[in-house]
Amino acid sequence: MALRGEALWLPDRYGDLWTAETPVDLAALDAGTWDLRLTLRFRDGTSREATAHALAGPGLLRRRAIPELHYGVVLVRPYRTHAGALALRTAPGWRGMTTVVRRRLGRLVH
Repeated sequence: MALRGEALWLPDRYGDLWTAETPVDLAALDAGTWDLRLTLRFRDGTSREATAHALAGPGLLRRRAIPELHYGVVLVRPYRTHAGALALRTAPGWRGMTTVVRRRLGRLVH
C-alpha cells in the first residue's frame, strides 16, 4: 500500500541535516505492522528510495489512541526497528482495540 503526501524539507540550524514532517492517514491502514518508506524527489527530476528513521526522545514514540470517524478509534504504536527505521503497529476500530487489550491482559495473567 502506498500513501502519498508532500513535505517541505528544512535544514537544521547548522545546515548539516534536513528534516520534514508529513501526516500519515492512519485510517487508510489496516491492522498490522507497517514500515515507513519514502521516495525523495529532487528538483532535477531524479528520485531516491529511503527509509524513515525514528527519532529518540521523551514522548516521540509513545502509543496513542486516535479518534477516527470511520473506525471510531485507531490504536497506533510507533517503534524503532533494530536498524533504526520507523515502523507503526496499527489496530483500527473497536475490534482492533479489543484484540490489543485481550493480548495485553493475557500477558499480565501468565
